[in-house]
Formats: sequence, C-alpha cells, structure tokens
Amino acid sequence: MKLYRQEVEAERLTWVKRTHRAVLSLEPELRDVVQLRYLFAWKLQAICEYYGVVESTVSRRLEKARYLIADYFEEERAEV
Repeated sequence: MKLYRQEVEAERLTWVKRTHRAVLSLEPELRDVVQLRYLFAWKLQAICEYYGVVESTVSRRLEKARYLIADYFEEERAEV
C-alpha cells in the first residue's frame, strides 16, 4: 500500500509541474491574472480593482488563459 501512495504522489507532482510550466508559458498579463485568481484565490472583483478594469475584461483574460493552457497540454500530449 505504501508504494501505491508514492505512485499517487508522484503523479500529483507531475501534474503540478506540468501545470506550472503551462502557466509560465502564458504572456505576463494572462499569467498574472491566473495566479491571482487560482493561486492566491482572489475574487474577480478584487482583481478588477487591482488592475482598474471591468469584470468582463478579467473574465476574458481568464478564459483565454484556460484555452491556452489546454492547448499547451494538447501540444505536450502530441509530442509523446
């Protein structure tokens, strides 16, 4: 059973590293919004106030970032 837990942890760490690389591949404007929202758990309104933009702008940036991260994973998968 101990080996199983180690395998699960290794898989989790692999996903964390892949996600980290995907986020780092984003342009700074998108990367910063993703980090504020998902890493630091800021609410959309707080991000809007920080950047001085409306909520739809932040939402569009997050949506674009999610698509780019998904593309990053697809490209990574295609290379294997």
